[in-house]
Amino acid sequence: MTTTTDPLTLLDTFDPALSALLDEQPETESSLWWLADHTPHKQTAWSVGFLHDLIDVVSADRGFPFAVVGDHQSGRWAQLFGTPTRGYLVELGNMTDDTNDMGILAVPGGNGAQATITGTDSFVSCKLRQIVPIAGAHEALDFWVIRGTLPAGFDVEITKY
Repeated sequence: MTTTTDPLTLLDTFDPALSALLDEQPETESSLWWLADHTPHKQTAWSVGFLHDLIDVVSADRGFPFAVVGDHQSGRWAQLFGTPTRGYLVELGNMTDDTNDMGILAVPGGNGAQATITGTDSFVSCKLRQIVPIAGAHEALDFWVIRGTLPAGFDVEITKY
């Protein structure tokens, strides 16, 4: 990780109620991992609380454009790209055997027009209905990565490749 002043420094300002979770790695969560553009490979996550705080600092405007969170045991992962003010594109995946299932979280019945989420040095093209608020990213972590079910209240079309 970098020691420069960037959004990663926000990881030191966790919600006090969650900070105790970061000192231990519960046995049931030992397979959780995270990855971001500052990390060359998957990093072990200390807790679900850590991953939620990590999601909260993702901001393409501030040089921390994306994060991926996942579980080695199940193969499920979620990646988000975007900004707190304009929203996030959230991809859901499941790597099992030789296949990789992938889908994008979307607002049901939302606008299907093309849109772009931009950051300081990167962008992602998507449909307007695929830009979800930060709550969607948190639900993707809780429901898809941790529980193995799709988040309620969102559309997701999973494709295999």
